[in-house]
Amino acid sequence: MRRNFNQFQLVRFAELPWTPDPSAEPTDKNSLPQKIKDVLARVGVQGNALACGLSGKEIIVRYLDMPALPKDERKTAIRYQAQKYISFEMKELYCNFDAEVDRQSKRMKVLFLAVKKSVVHDYLALFSSIGYKIAALEPAALSLIRALFHAAPSKNVEPTLILDVHNDGAVNIVVSKNNMILLSRDCNISKFSEPPAPLDFTSLTGEVRLTLNYFSRNFEEEKISRIVLCAENTPELADWEERLRGEFGVPVQPGVPAGFVLDKEAWLSPAVLVAVGLAMRQLDDTESSKLNLTPEESEKSAGQTEAVSEEREKTALQKSLVTQAVCAVVFLLAAHFFLSFRVAALNREISSEVPLVEVRRQESELTAENSFLKSLINGRVYVTKKMSELARTVPTAIQLLSWRYTDSETESTAANVSSEFRWQVYTESVGNALLETNRFVAALKNNADFMAGFGLIRMNPNQDESGGANSVFKIDCLTAGGG
Repeated sequence: MRRNFNQFQLVRFAELPWTPDPSAEPTDKNSLPQKIKDVLARVGVQGNALACGLSGKEIIVRYLDMPALPKDERKTAIRYQAQKYISFEMKELYCNFDAEVDRQSKRMKVLFLAVKKSVVHDYLALFSSIGYKIAALEPAALSLIRALFHAAPSKNVEPTLILDVHNDGAVNIVVSKNNMILLSRDCNISKFSEPPAPLDFTSLTGEVRLTLNYFSRNFEEEKISRIVLCAENTPELADWEERLRGEFGVPVQPGVPAGFVLDKEAWLSPAVLVAVGLAMRQLDDTESSKLNLTPEESEKSAGQTEAVSEEREKTALQKSLVTQAVCAVVFLLAAHFFLSFRVAALNREISSEVPLVEVRRQESELTAENSFLKSLINGRVYVTKKMSELARTVPTAIQLLSWRYTDSETESTAANVSSEFRWQVYTESVGNALLETNRFVAALKNNADFMAGFGLIRMNPNQDESGGANSVFKIDCLTAGGG
Protein backbone atom coordinates (compact mmCIF):
# COMPACT_ATOMS: atom_id res chain seq x y z
CA MET A 1 0.00 0.00 0.00
CA ARG A 2 1.07 3.61 -0.62
CA ARG A 3 -0.45 6.74 0.91
CA ASN A 4 -0.69 10.00 -1.04
CA PHE A 5 -2.13 12.74 1.18
CA ASN A 6 -5.52 11.33 2.24
CA GLN A 7 -5.80 8.72 -0.52
CA PHE A 8 -4.54 5.12 -0.35
CA GLN A 9 -3.18 3.37 -3.41
CA LEU A 10 -3.00 -0.38 -3.87
CA VAL A 11 0.40 -0.77 -5.54
CA ARG A 12 0.71 -4.56 -5.91
CA PHE A 13 -1.16 -7.63 -4.74
CA ALA A 14 -1.35 -11.31 -5.45
CA GLU A 15 -3.56 -14.23 -4.42
CA LEU A 16 -2.32 -17.77 -3.93
CA PRO A 17 -4.97 -20.50 -4.15
CA TRP A 18 -3.72 -23.50 -2.23
CA THR A 19 -5.04 -26.89 -1.09
CA PRO A 20 -3.23 -28.56 1.84
CA ASP A 21 -1.14 -31.60 0.95
CA PRO A 22 0.01 -33.37 4.15
CA SER A 23 2.45 -35.54 2.21
CA ALA A 24 4.38 -32.60 0.71
CA GLU A 25 7.87 -31.94 2.07
CA PRO A 26 8.76 -28.34 3.11
CA THR A 27 11.42 -28.21 0.40
CA ASP A 28 9.03 -29.43 -2.31
CA LYS A 29 8.39 -26.74 -4.94
CA ASN A 30 4.64 -27.31 -4.59
CA SER A 31 4.67 -27.03 -0.79
CA LEU A 32 3.04 -24.02 0.89
CA PRO A 33 6.34 -22.37 2.04
CA GLN A 34 7.82 -22.50 -1.45
CA LYS A 35 4.61 -21.23 -3.09
CA ILE A 36 4.52 -18.28 -0.67
CA LYS A 37 8.17 -17.52 -1.34
CA ASP A 38 7.58 -17.57 -5.09
CA VAL A 39 4.53 -15.28 -5.00
CA LEU A 40 6.28 -12.75 -2.71
CA ALA A 41 9.23 -12.67 -5.10
CA ARG A 42 6.88 -12.27 -8.07
CA VAL A 43 5.17 -9.15 -6.67
CA GLY A 44 8.48 -7.62 -5.61
CA VAL A 45 8.14 -7.56 -1.82
CA GLN A 46 11.19 -5.95 -0.24
CA GLY A 47 12.47 -6.78 3.21
CA ASN A 48 11.73 -9.89 5.22
CA ALA A 49 9.17 -8.68 7.81
CA LEU A 50 5.54 -9.70 7.27
CA ALA A 51 2.20 -9.00 8.90
CA CYS A 52 -0.11 -11.99 9.13
CA GLY A 53 -3.85 -12.28 9.74
CA LEU A 54 -5.29 -15.08 11.87
CA SER A 55 -8.59 -16.63 10.81
CA GLY A 56 -11.56 -16.55 13.14
CA LYS A 57 -11.16 -20.23 14.01
CA GLU A 58 -7.64 -19.63 15.33
CA ILE A 59 -8.34 -16.54 17.41
CA ILE A 60 -10.16 -16.12 20.73
CA VAL A 61 -12.09 -12.86 21.00
CA ARG A 62 -13.76 -11.74 24.21
CA TYR A 63 -15.46 -8.44 24.98
CA LEU A 64 -15.22 -7.39 28.66
CA ASP A 65 -16.90 -4.60 30.61
CA MET A 66 -14.83 -3.66 33.67
CA PRO A 67 -14.26 -0.81 36.14
CA ALA A 68 -11.76 1.75 34.83
CA LEU A 69 -8.24 1.00 36.06
CA PRO A 70 -4.86 2.80 35.82
CA LYS A 71 -2.79 1.72 32.83
CA ASP A 72 -0.17 -0.07 34.93
CA GLU A 73 -2.84 -2.28 36.53
CA ARG A 74 -4.89 -3.19 33.45
CA LYS A 75 -2.90 -6.13 32.10
CA THR A 76 -3.13 -8.15 35.29
CA ALA A 77 -6.79 -7.38 35.94
CA ILE A 78 -7.89 -8.02 32.34
CA ARG A 79 -6.13 -11.36 32.12
CA TYR A 80 -7.63 -12.39 35.43
CA GLN A 81 -11.13 -11.39 34.24
CA ALA A 82 -10.72 -13.01 30.80
CA GLN A 83 -9.68 -16.34 32.34
CA LYS A 84 -13.29 -16.78 33.53
CA TYR A 85 -14.52 -16.92 29.90
CA ILE A 86 -11.75 -19.01 28.30
CA SER A 87 -11.47 -22.79 28.47
CA PHE A 88 -7.67 -22.77 27.94
CA GLU A 89 -5.00 -22.05 30.54
CA MET A 90 -3.43 -18.63 30.12
CA LYS A 91 0.03 -20.19 29.99
CA GLU A 92 -1.01 -21.87 26.70
CA LEU A 93 -1.92 -18.54 25.04
CA TYR A 94 -0.44 -15.36 23.64
CA CYS A 95 -2.72 -12.46 24.60
CA ASN A 96 -3.26 -8.76 24.01
CA PHE A 97 -6.07 -6.27 24.53
CA ASP A 98 -7.48 -2.87 23.60
CA ALA A 99 -9.27 -0.82 26.29
CA GLU A 100 -11.64 2.12 25.78
CA VAL A 101 -12.25 4.12 28.99
CA ASP A 102 -15.47 6.03 29.71
CA ARG A 103 -14.44 8.60 32.32
CA GLN A 104 -18.02 9.62 33.07
CA SER A 105 -19.19 6.15 34.11
CA LYS A 106 -15.70 5.12 35.32
CA ARG A 107 -15.94 1.92 33.26
CA MET A 108 -13.80 0.54 30.45
CA LYS A 109 -14.71 -1.64 27.49
CA VAL A 110 -12.02 -4.20 26.71
CA LEU A 111 -11.38 -6.16 23.53
CA PHE A 112 -9.39 -9.20 24.66
CA LEU A 113 -7.57 -11.29 22.04
CA ALA A 114 -5.77 -14.59 22.49
CA VAL A 115 -4.28 -17.33 20.30
CA LYS A 116 -2.78 -20.67 21.21
CA LYS A 117 1.00 -20.63 21.34
CA SER A 118 1.17 -23.75 19.16
CA VAL A 119 -0.64 -21.89 16.35
CA VAL A 120 1.74 -18.92 16.55
CA HIS A 121 4.79 -21.22 16.56
CA ASP A 122 3.49 -22.96 13.42
CA TYR A 123 3.26 -19.61 11.63
CA LEU A 124 6.70 -18.56 12.83
CA ALA A 125 8.27 -21.83 11.72
CA LEU A 126 6.55 -21.74 8.30
CA PHE A 127 7.83 -18.29 7.37
CA SER A 128 11.21 -18.78 9.03
CA SER A 129 11.81 -21.75 6.73
CA ILE A 130 11.73 -19.41 3.71
CA GLY A 131 13.72 -16.56 5.27
CA TYR A 132 10.89 -14.32 6.54
CA LYS A 133 9.89 -13.27 10.03
CA ILE A 134 6.46 -12.29 11.34
CA ALA A 135 6.50 -8.76 12.76
CA ALA A 136 2.76 -8.66 13.49
CA LEU A 137 -0.04 -11.15 14.08
CA GLU A 138 -3.62 -9.89 14.35
CA PRO A 139 -7.17 -11.17 13.77
CA ALA A 140 -8.16 -11.10 10.12
CA ALA A 141 -11.38 -9.37 11.23
CA LEU A 142 -9.33 -6.43 12.52
CA SER A 143 -7.43 -6.25 9.21
CA LEU A 144 -10.75 -6.25 7.34
CA ILE A 145 -12.11 -3.41 9.49
CA ARG A 146 -8.98 -1.34 8.84
CA ALA A 147 -9.26 -1.85 5.07
CA LEU A 148 -12.92 -0.83 5.05
CA PHE A 149 -12.95 2.12 7.43
CA HIS A 150 -9.44 3.47 8.18
CA ALA A 151 -9.63 6.00 5.34
CA ALA A 152 -13.21 6.92 6.28
CA PRO A 153 -13.57 6.57 10.10
CA SER A 154 -16.84 8.52 10.09
CA LYS A 155 -18.53 5.52 8.42
CA ASN A 156 -17.90 3.35 11.49
CA VAL A 157 -19.16 5.57 14.31
CA GLU A 158 -22.29 3.40 14.58
CA PRO A 159 -22.23 -0.41 14.96
CA THR A 160 -21.75 -2.12 11.60
CA LEU A 161 -22.24 -5.85 10.93
CA ILE A 162 -19.62 -7.23 8.53
CA LEU A 163 -20.15 -10.55 6.70
CA ASP A 164 -16.87 -12.10 5.53
CA VAL A 165 -18.13 -14.88 3.22
CA HIS A 166 -15.72 -17.40 1.65
CA ASN A 167 -16.39 -19.69 -1.28
CA ASP A 168 -16.07 -22.83 0.84
CA GLY A 169 -18.96 -21.69 3.05
CA ALA A 170 -16.88 -20.39 5.94
CA VAL A 171 -18.27 -17.10 7.28
CA ASN A 172 -16.83 -14.72 9.85
CA ILE A 173 -19.49 -12.37 11.29
CA VAL A 174 -18.07 -9.24 12.92
CA VAL A 175 -19.74 -6.28 14.61
CA SER A 176 -17.50 -3.19 14.59
CA LYS A 177 -17.75 0.31 16.01
CA ASN A 178 -15.05 3.02 15.93
CA ASN A 179 -12.69 0.49 14.28
CA MET A 180 -13.02 -1.79 17.31
CA ILE A 181 -14.37 -5.35 17.34
CA LEU A 182 -17.48 -5.58 19.52
CA LEU A 183 -18.34 -9.14 18.55
CA SER A 184 -16.85 -11.84 16.32
CA ARG A 185 -18.09 -15.35 15.55
CA ASP A 186 -17.40 -18.00 12.92
CA CYS A 187 -19.88 -20.32 11.26
CA ASN A 188 -20.41 -22.37 8.12
CA ILE A 189 -23.29 -21.96 5.70
CA SER A 190 -22.56 -24.99 3.50
CA LYS A 191 -25.64 -27.00 2.61
CA PHE A 192 -25.23 -30.69 1.93
CA SER A 193 -27.32 -31.24 -1.16
CA GLU A 194 -27.07 -32.62 -4.65
CA PRO A 195 -25.33 -30.86 -6.26
CA PRO A 196 -23.36 -29.42 -3.25
CA ALA A 197 -24.30 -25.84 -2.30
CA PRO A 198 -21.51 -24.33 -0.18
CA LEU A 199 -23.19 -20.91 -0.08
CA ASP A 200 -26.71 -21.21 1.29
CA PHE A 201 -28.54 -17.91 1.82
CA THR A 202 -31.06 -19.35 4.29
CA SER A 203 -28.25 -20.64 6.50
CA LEU A 204 -26.58 -17.23 6.35
CA THR A 205 -29.72 -15.35 7.44
CA GLY A 206 -30.16 -17.76 10.34
CA GLU A 207 -26.60 -17.11 11.55
CA VAL A 208 -27.02 -13.35 11.14
CA ARG A 209 -30.25 -13.43 13.13
CA LEU A 210 -28.55 -15.32 15.97
CA THR A 211 -25.75 -12.75 15.97
CA LEU A 212 -28.17 -9.82 16.08
CA ASN A 213 -30.10 -11.38 18.98
CA TYR A 214 -26.91 -11.99 20.94
CA PHE A 215 -25.68 -8.48 20.22
CA SER A 216 -28.94 -6.83 21.31
CA ARG A 217 -28.86 -8.73 24.63
CA ASN A 218 -25.27 -7.80 25.44
CA PHE A 219 -25.23 -4.27 23.99
CA GLU A 220 -28.65 -2.95 24.93
CA GLU A 221 -27.85 0.69 24.08
CA GLU A 222 -26.40 -0.11 20.63
CA LYS A 223 -28.19 -0.81 17.35
CA ILE A 224 -26.81 -2.18 14.08
CA SER A 225 -26.88 0.63 11.53
CA ARG A 226 -25.99 -1.34 8.39
CA ILE A 227 -24.55 -4.54 6.94
CA VAL A 228 -21.38 -4.78 4.81
CA LEU A 229 -21.13 -7.88 2.61
CA CYS A 230 -17.58 -8.94 1.73
CA ALA A 231 -17.70 -11.82 -0.75
CA GLU A 232 -16.45 -12.98 -4.12
CA ASN A 233 -17.91 -11.31 -7.19
CA THR A 234 -19.82 -14.38 -8.37
CA PRO A 235 -23.24 -14.61 -10.11
CA GLU A 236 -24.78 -16.71 -7.33
CA LEU A 237 -24.21 -13.81 -4.87
CA ALA A 238 -25.45 -11.06 -7.19
CA ASP A 239 -28.78 -10.58 -5.39
CA TRP A 240 -27.63 -11.20 -1.82
CA GLU A 241 -27.37 -7.51 -0.93
CA GLU A 242 -30.99 -6.89 -1.90
CA ARG A 243 -32.18 -10.04 -0.13
CA LEU A 244 -30.32 -9.15 3.07
CA ARG A 245 -31.80 -5.65 2.96
CA GLY A 246 -35.30 -7.07 2.67
CA GLU A 247 -34.66 -9.69 5.37
CA PHE A 248 -33.31 -7.35 8.10
CA GLY A 249 -34.55 -3.90 7.08
CA VAL A 250 -31.15 -2.15 7.27
CA PRO A 251 -28.92 -0.73 4.50
CA VAL A 252 -26.61 -3.29 2.89
CA GLN A 253 -23.53 -2.38 0.88
CA PRO A 254 -20.63 -4.28 -0.72
CA GLY A 255 -17.25 -4.52 0.98
CA VAL A 256 -15.54 -1.75 -0.95
CA PRO A 257 -12.96 0.31 0.95
CA ALA A 258 -13.35 4.10 0.92
CA GLY A 259 -10.49 6.44 0.05
CA PHE A 260 -8.78 3.96 -2.30
CA VAL A 261 -7.25 4.55 -5.70
CA LEU A 262 -7.04 1.41 -7.81
CA ASP A 263 -4.80 1.15 -10.85
CA LYS A 264 -7.58 -0.63 -12.70
CA GLU A 265 -11.13 -1.79 -12.16
CA ALA A 266 -10.92 -4.72 -9.79
CA TRP A 267 -13.08 -6.53 -7.29
CA LEU A 268 -11.25 -7.01 -4.02
CA SER A 269 -12.05 -10.41 -2.57
CA PRO A 270 -12.29 -10.84 1.23
CA ALA A 271 -8.80 -12.38 1.27
CA VAL A 272 -7.31 -9.39 -0.57
CA LEU A 273 -9.18 -6.99 1.72
CA VAL A 274 -7.58 -8.67 4.72
CA ALA A 275 -4.16 -8.40 3.06
CA VAL A 276 -4.81 -4.71 2.33
CA GLY A 277 -5.68 -4.12 5.99
CA LEU A 278 -2.47 -5.85 7.06
CA ALA A 279 -0.41 -3.72 4.67
CA MET A 280 -2.00 -0.60 6.19
CA ARG A 281 -0.78 -1.37 9.72
CA GLN A 282 2.21 0.92 9.32
CA LEU A 283 -0.12 3.75 8.24
CA ASP A 284 -2.47 3.21 11.20
CA ASP A 285 -1.84 5.29 14.33
CA THR A 286 -4.91 4.12 16.28
CA GLU A 287 -4.89 1.87 19.34
CA SER A 288 -6.01 -1.13 17.25
CA SER A 289 -2.68 -1.04 15.36
CA LYS A 290 -0.93 -1.95 18.63
CA LEU A 291 -2.80 -5.26 18.94
CA ASN A 292 -0.07 -7.75 18.15
CA LEU A 293 -0.08 -11.43 19.13
CA THR A 294 3.56 -12.22 18.41
CA PRO A 295 5.52 -13.58 21.41
CA GLU A 296 7.47 -10.31 21.77
CA GLU A 297 4.30 -8.19 22.02
CA SER A 298 2.11 -10.49 24.08
CA GLU A 299 1.69 -10.32 27.80
CA LYS A 300 3.41 -12.26 30.57
CA SER A 301 2.68 -15.91 31.17
CA ALA A 302 -0.28 -16.89 33.33
CA GLY A 303 1.98 -17.96 36.23
CA GLN A 304 3.78 -14.63 36.24
CA THR A 305 0.47 -12.78 36.03
CA GLU A 306 -1.03 -14.65 38.98
CA ALA A 307 2.09 -14.05 41.09
CA VAL A 308 2.06 -10.37 40.23
CA SER A 309 -1.67 -10.24 40.99
CA GLU A 310 -1.19 -11.71 44.48
CA GLU A 311 1.71 -9.39 45.20
CA ARG A 312 -0.29 -6.36 44.05
CA GLU A 313 -3.24 -7.39 46.21
CA LYS A 314 -0.95 -7.52 49.26
CA THR A 315 0.59 -4.18 48.37
CA ALA A 316 -2.85 -2.65 47.81
CA LEU A 317 -4.03 -3.90 51.23
CA GLN A 318 -0.97 -2.45 52.94
CA LYS A 319 -1.44 0.87 51.16
CA SER A 320 -5.11 0.92 52.17
CA LEU A 321 -4.30 0.37 55.87
CA VAL A 322 -1.57 3.02 55.83
CA THR A 323 -3.86 5.48 54.03
CA GLN A 324 -6.64 4.96 56.57
CA ALA A 325 -4.23 5.52 59.47
CA VAL A 326 -2.83 8.69 57.89
CA CYS A 327 -6.34 10.02 57.21
CA ALA A 328 -7.33 9.44 60.85
CA VAL A 329 -4.27 11.34 62.12
CA VAL A 330 -4.80 14.20 59.67
CA PHE A 331 -8.46 14.47 60.73
CA LEU A 332 -7.57 14.66 64.43
CA LEU A 333 -4.87 17.29 63.81
CA ALA A 334 -7.22 19.34 61.64
CA ALA A 335 -9.95 19.22 64.31
CA HIS A 336 -7.42 20.29 66.97
CA PHE A 337 -6.15 23.28 64.97
CA PHE A 338 -9.66 24.33 63.98
CA LEU A 339 -10.84 24.37 67.59
CA SER A 340 -7.69 26.24 68.67
CA PHE A 341 -8.23 28.84 65.96
CA ARG A 342 -11.88 29.37 66.94
CA VAL A 343 -10.99 29.81 70.61
CA ALA A 344 -8.29 32.35 69.74
CA ALA A 345 -10.71 34.25 67.48
CA LEU A 346 -13.34 34.40 70.21
CA ASN A 347 -10.75 35.67 72.68
CA ARG A 348 -9.74 38.44 70.28
CA GLU A 349 -13.37 39.44 69.74
CA ILE A 350 -13.98 39.64 73.49
CA SER A 351 -10.76 41.48 74.42
CA SER A 352 -10.33 43.81 71.44
CA GLU A 353 -11.95 47.24 71.30
CA VAL A 354 -11.48 49.90 68.60
CA PRO A 355 -10.07 53.18 70.10
CA LEU A 356 -12.48 56.13 69.99
CA VAL A 357 -9.89 58.33 68.22
CA GLU A 358 -9.65 55.87 65.33
CA VAL A 359 -13.42 55.73 64.97
CA ARG A 360 -13.66 59.52 64.81
CA ARG A 361 -10.83 59.75 62.26
CA GLN A 362 -12.55 57.30 59.93
CA GLU A 363 -15.85 59.12 60.43
CA SER A 364 -14.21 62.41 59.46
CA GLU A 365 -12.76 60.94 56.25
CA LEU A 366 -16.08 59.46 55.26
CA THR A 367 -17.80 62.81 55.93
CA ALA A 368 -15.27 64.54 53.63
CA GLU A 369 -15.93 62.10 50.80
CA ASN A 370 -19.66 62.44 51.30
CA SER A 371 -19.42 66.26 51.13
CA PHE A 372 -17.46 66.03 47.89
CA LEU A 373 -20.06 63.80 46.29
CA LYS A 374 -22.85 66.16 47.42
CA SER A 375 -20.99 69.14 45.98
CA LEU A 376 -20.76 67.39 42.62
CA ILE A 377 -24.47 66.68 42.59
CA ASN A 378 -25.56 70.12 43.89
CA GLY A 379 -23.19 71.95 41.58
CA ARG A 380 -24.30 69.83 38.61
CA VAL A 381 -20.77 68.73 37.91
CA TYR A 382 -21.44 66.14 35.25
CA VAL A 383 -19.02 64.43 32.90
CA THR A 384 -20.79 65.69 29.78
CA LYS A 385 -20.63 69.33 30.95
CA LYS A 386 -16.96 69.09 31.87
CA MET A 387 -16.12 67.43 28.57
CA SER A 388 -17.97 70.11 26.64
CA GLU A 389 -16.01 72.89 28.33
CA LEU A 390 -12.78 70.94 27.91
CA ALA A 391 -13.42 70.44 24.20
CA ARG A 392 -14.25 74.13 23.77
CA THR A 393 -11.00 75.19 25.51
CA VAL A 394 -8.43 72.64 24.28
CA PRO A 395 -6.06 73.93 21.51
CA THR A 396 -5.29 72.07 18.29
CA ALA A 397 -1.86 70.82 19.40
CA ILE A 398 -3.25 68.94 22.42
CA GLN A 399 -5.04 65.56 22.34
CA LEU A 400 -6.91 64.37 25.44
CA LEU A 401 -5.99 60.81 26.48
CA SER A 402 -7.93 60.06 29.66
CA TRP A 403 -9.97 61.53 32.50
CA ARG A 404 -10.83 59.85 35.77
CA TYR A 405 -11.80 60.65 39.33
CA THR A 406 -9.25 59.55 41.91
CA ASP A 407 -9.41 59.02 45.64
CA SER A 408 -5.93 58.88 47.14
CA GLU A 409 -6.83 58.70 50.81
CA THR A 410 -4.42 56.75 53.03
CA GLU A 411 -4.26 55.77 56.69
CA SER A 412 -2.04 58.77 57.51
CA THR A 413 -3.50 61.51 55.27
CA ALA A 414 -6.91 63.02 54.84
CA ALA A 415 -9.03 62.30 51.79
CA ASN A 416 -7.73 63.83 48.57
CA VAL A 417 -10.47 63.41 45.99
CA SER A 418 -9.55 64.85 42.63
CA SER A 419 -10.13 64.67 38.91
CA GLU A 420 -7.07 63.63 36.89
CA PHE A 421 -6.60 64.53 33.22
CA ARG A 422 -3.95 63.12 30.88
CA TRP A 423 -3.19 64.55 27.47
CA GLN A 424 -0.48 64.50 24.81
CA VAL A 425 1.02 67.60 23.23
CA TYR A 426 2.19 67.31 19.63
CA THR A 427 4.98 69.84 19.04
CA GLU A 428 8.59 70.04 17.93
CA SER A 429 10.28 70.38 21.33
CA VAL A 430 9.74 69.64 24.98
CA GLY A 431 9.83 73.36 25.78
CA ASN A 432 7.03 74.10 23.35
CA ALA A 433 5.02 71.21 24.77
CA LEU A 434 5.32 72.62 28.30
CA LEU A 435 4.42 76.10 27.05
CA GLU A 436 1.30 74.81 25.28
CA THR A 437 0.33 72.92 28.44
CA ASN A 438 0.70 75.99 30.68
CA ARG A 439 -1.48 77.98 28.29
CA PHE A 440 -4.10 75.25 28.32
CA VAL A 441 -4.09 75.04 32.14
CA ALA A 442 -4.46 78.83 32.38
CA ALA A 443 -7.41 78.72 29.98
CA LEU A 444 -9.07 76.03 32.09
CA LYS A 445 -8.64 78.08 35.27
CA ASN A 446 -10.41 81.01 33.63
CA ASN A 447 -13.33 78.78 32.54
CA ALA A 448 -15.93 79.18 35.32
CA ASP A 449 -18.12 76.33 34.12
CA PHE A 450 -15.17 73.95 34.03
CA MET A 451 -13.92 75.01 37.48
CA ALA A 452 -17.33 74.45 39.12
CA GLY A 453 -16.70 72.11 42.04
CA PHE A 454 -12.90 72.35 41.72
CA GLY A 455 -10.74 74.34 44.14
CA LEU A 456 -7.48 74.45 42.19
CA ILE A 457 -5.52 72.85 39.35
CA ARG A 458 -1.97 71.64 39.81
CA MET A 459 0.51 70.03 37.44
CA ASN A 460 1.57 66.49 38.23
CA PRO A 461 5.37 66.38 38.95
CA ASN A 462 5.78 63.46 36.51
CA GLN A 463 4.08 65.18 33.66
CA ASP A 464 6.59 64.33 30.90
CA GLU A 465 6.21 60.54 30.40
CA SER A 466 7.65 60.14 26.91
CA GLY A 467 10.86 62.14 27.30
CA GLY A 468 10.47 63.54 23.78
CA ALA A 469 8.80 66.43 22.03
CA ASN A 470 5.38 64.75 21.95
CA SER A 471 4.95 64.69 25.73
CA VAL A 472 2.16 63.30 27.88
CA PHE A 473 1.05 65.52 30.80
CA LYS A 474 -1.12 65.00 33.86
CA ILE A 475 -2.94 67.59 35.95
CA ASP A 476 -5.00 67.12 39.11
CA CYS A 477 -8.13 69.20 39.60
CA LEU A 478 -8.65 69.14 43.35
CA THR A 479 -12.12 69.62 44.71
CA ALA A 480 -13.05 72.65 46.74
CA GLY A 481 -12.12 71.95 50.38
CA GLY A 482 -10.19 68.83 49.44
CA GLY A 483 -7.26 67.68 51.52
